[in-house]
Amino acid sequence: MKKFTLFLCGVICACVVYAQNPVGNIPKIKTPFQAVKVLKHNPNVSEEAREQTASPEGMHLRKAVKQKAPLTFVTDQPEGELKSYKRSGWSYIEDWDGIYRTQQSGVAKVVFAENDEVYLQNAIAYINSGKWVKGTLGEDKKTITIAPGEVLEHTSVYMYDEAKDDYLQYDGDLKLAMMKVTKGEDFITFTEDPETPITYTIDGDSIVLNNTGVDEEVLGAVYASFTGGAEKINGLWASYADCETKYNLFTEKLIEVPIDVSLEYYTLASKDIYNDPPTYETSFVLMGMKDNDVYLTSFSNTLPNAVIKGTRNGNTIEFPSKQYIGDAYGYICYLMTSSYKLVPNDWGSFDQEHTFTDKFIFNYDVATNTLTPATAQTAMLVNANDSYPYAFNTYNEPVIKFYVDAPATPADPEIMEVTDFYDVEGDWCVSLMINTISTEGDVLNKDKLFYCVYVNDNLYTFTNEKYGFGEDMTLIPYNFADSENGFIMPTYFGINVYVQEKTLTNVGVQAIYKGGDEEHASNVAWWGNTDAIKGIRNNMNTRLTNRKYNLQGQSVNNDYKGVVIMNNRKYLHR
Repeated sequence: MKKFTLFLCGVICACVVYAQNPVGNIPKIKTPFQAVKVLKHNPNVSEEAREQTASPEGMHLRKAVKQKAPLTFVTDQPEGELKSYKRSGWSYIEDWDGIYRTQQSGVAKVVFAENDEVYLQNAIAYINSGKWVKGTLGEDKKTITIAPGEVLEHTSVYMYDEAKDDYLQYDGDLKLAMMKVTKGEDFITFTEDPETPITYTIDGDSIVLNNTGVDEEVLGAVYASFTGGAEKINGLWASYADCETKYNLFTEKLIEVPIDVSLEYYTLASKDIYNDPPTYETSFVLMGMKDNDVYLTSFSNTLPNAVIKGTRNGNTIEFPSKQYIGDAYGYICYLMTSSYKLVPNDWGSFDQEHTFTDKFIFNYDVATNTLTPATAQTAMLVNANDSYPYAFNTYNEPVIKFYVDAPATPADPEIMEVTDFYDVEGDWCVSLMINTISTEGDVLNKDKLFYCVYVNDNLYTFTNEKYGFGEDMTLIPYNFADSENGFIMPTYFGINVYVQEKTLTNVGVQAIYKGGDEEHASNVAWWGNTDAIKGIRNNMNTRLTNRKYNLQGQSVNNDYKGVVIMNNRKYLHR
């Protein structure tokens, strides 16, 4: 008899579950399958997914990216009148430890199109795939009806086949369905109601989901269209459901940089308080000034086009808190400012507890064109709401300094691990860390940073014939990514380079910087010989003990609420 273990490799959680005010832990549901890995599907494979390539649950994920099944949902925003709403209500989410009921938050987008067609994006609160489902506007223009079975997203699962001793990939769909709720003393189940349509009522600037309640009926995601041995999961609940959902019209506008403001490069250095002694994480930003107005952009990797506005008052510059900066992962995001303190926690580390403030104040040195915090232990947050700390990016005691293009020698790179990719002969995964600072600690312009790889003592050329980059490449731009075949892919921790050579005696990497019209190179970082490489699984989590990440692979601090990955385990941090 075949034994199967299920791994979910679909889209589904583009953002971590919000569990700020949970209504208690409901005992784990009793179903035949338990999803143990939630990853984004192709073509936008998440950093977390890419980090799984050397593990069974990764199951040739780099190569599986190419396996695209026909999609039946709407991926691009339909034509029509777009409206954004703040969503509220309740959600059920199944996690490792059971099922939780939690409050909905974030953004919902609705397009009112011709012929009374209506499209809802992210119809389930925490399945933030960005896809649209189609509905129909009633004759009274006050009702939206969606047929049961509308496809939310294509997804894949991996099931372990004991007879073949391998993980097999199965493709299918997540569909939308009303579901009946059944509760017992120690369990809760959700059963598909395949005939009931999904309806919403439009009430002025609000849209309300009809006929749902926490103990009655919910709008859920259901597995569908699986074949070839995975049919048994069709019709089962896919871990996410909503009820008592309400959309309220959202009208805040984004800040834009005026066309007569010239933006220039600055560096932003943020204190990493989890290192002892603290270090600074650095990046490039763009800032411009006109009269007393100050505009800052490109400071967030979550929202790279976000703009915030400040005011210069003599030798100080102030940025107000609660500035709307865009939508990310289904959340309405704000620039929030805070003061913080460090509090010991049960994990043997400490939590960074934030208290929101009205503004962030910099001291401004005109002579050096440098902004430094006026007060210690203050921070700027790219936050998922304007009510409580839930940050995608945290900038502790940031220092902003005018950038001058100058010659520099890049700091030495690192080779973090080398593995025989899923034991495939001649397919080596080299995990690199290219530092973006100089030997003097200055920030380097990533557009002028390159690296080269050495294989078996020789400078290596990635030939177009073997790798398909469009040209032979020896000098690789820091920002280069092979989105077509995945041979060079950025990860949260660095860069994965897949070397196609049958024999690998040693491997090296060298950084090259072309700033200030000069070229300077780092030392070459080397990694052992074949015996040292083959079979090694030097998991990077052992190098980053007690560092915490969300499901997107983004580093988070201790005030983060939701699912946290630490030391290769998941926790629900409330």
